Amino acid sequence: VIVTNSQIGVTRETVTTSDGVFRVVSLGPGAYRVEVVKPGFLNALRESVNVGISETVRLDFTLEVSGVKETVDWWRTAG
Repeated sequence: VIVTNSQIGVTRETVTTSDGVFRVVSLGPGAYRVEVVKPGFLNALRESVNVGISETVRLDFTLEVSGVKETVDWWRTAG
């Protein structure tokens, strides 16, 4: 999980628990961009997440499985 202060660009990163819970403590008040990145899934993004002084903000994300890309090459020989 990548949390970026939208005004000053400071970024903090954390990981989720096995239950998908994450915490980023001691954030200053302001607007934040929150991005969830996991291999095999599309990134999830929330812009303009406002955090106040001593406030706890709950964000729920649903990650979508990224598309599977498969290539099959074939050819026929004369015979």
